[in-house]
Amino acid sequence: MTTTPLTSTSPNTDEYEVKCIAFFGDDRSILMQNANGPCPLLALANALILRNAISLPKRAIAMGKATFSDLVEILSNKALDDGGERGRSADIEALVNVLPSLNKGLDVNPKFCNGVTGYEYTDKLVPFDVFGVELVHGWCVDPSDPTFPLLKKYSYNQLVEMIISSQSNGETTVEAETAKSFLDGSAHQLTYHGLTSLHTHLPENTLAVFFRNNHFSTLFKHEDTLFLLVTDQGYATVREIVWEALSNIDGDTAYVDGEFKTPSIADDYTYSNSNLNNTHASADDALQAAIAASLQPSLPSSIPSVPTYGPGHSETVASISPNVAVGVALSPPTSTNKPPASDEQIAQQLQYQLNLEERSRRDEELARQYQTEENQRGREQEPPRREKKKSDSSCILS
Repeated sequence: MTTTPLTSTSPNTDEYEVKCIAFFGDDRSILMQNANGPCPLLALANALILRNAISLPKRAIAMGKATFSDLVEILSNKALDDGGERGRSADIEALVNVLPSLNKGLDVNPKFCNGVTGYEYTDKLVPFDVFGVELVHGWCVDPSDPTFPLLKKYSYNQLVEMIISSQSNGETTVEAETAKSFLDGSAHQLTYHGLTSLHTHLPENTLAVFFRNNHFSTLFKHEDTLFLLVTDQGYATVREIVWEALSNIDGDTAYVDGEFKTPSIADDYTYSNSNLNNTHASADDALQAAIAASLQPSLPSSIPSVPTYGPGHSETVASISPNVAVGVALSPPTSTNKPPASDEQIAQQLQYQLNLEERSRRDEELARQYQTEENQRGREQEPPRREKKKSDSSCILS
């Protein structure tokens, strides 16, 4: 699964806003998303910051902004200091070569039957090894599932290539139909088995980087609950909202503060956050639709597009701890539960909406650019052959 760098006209794609949060009684200065979205460099750096393995320059904390160059320098120096002790010069060299690309995209190819750490290994994953931060996912198949023997043979890229090859050859095999059904039924890229596997795999109070739908997030297990660090720029000034619970597979969430307690201001942000989630989901759906449309001229209509993140999947939604409420579930306000909005809250909501509209505009531009590039490649491609071709599937990192 290839993540494509986000093209943006913003001049600040190499800057990250800094937010001070509470973490087990201490202050930590974490990084918020920029126009490149939840990128691997951001998730990795925040995991190391929370481990107290690295810290941002005092200048960056005072200014409230850190640059991409700051992060590369900090991580490179940390790796050199630790690598000298461990004798990992080869890994350090690979790390220095990879770091400059991690603020935008990363090639990740999950394997469905190798547990939460199952990926096709490439040099691009070296940073996670060097710093001892696991890259995990939850797109896992239960060994008792009838599809397990088939899916065990493929990574994500190989599975998509098998489906495309089957359709291109005019032979819709049982394997191809089964594979397509699996992708359609797990469009969230998180299964119930994957969620339980994450709980089993991660020890208490462990930090990791979580990959899902081409997004990279800092993951933390605390008191038998999985939490994702909230880094959306809309929350940069909201100190009370720090984590969101990863307790089900459908995207519904609950927010907590730095001490993993229900934030007192949660109701004030119910409306804004509901709009935020809906807008991002709509942008993702539009982008995936554009990608699927770009494939249509060269592929049969039954070829599956890259799985989308949104409603309509067939897998049953399940909660890890259905009897334990974590934080405050955010839902659209009603006439009885919507609190009176202050002038400051209204201003914040308007700013959120402006940010969302700008992000939506960038996503639409990227979708059009991607479709143009795919159509151009389709015109230049030779007719399909029967021998195995390299995978050319790609996803978007927003």
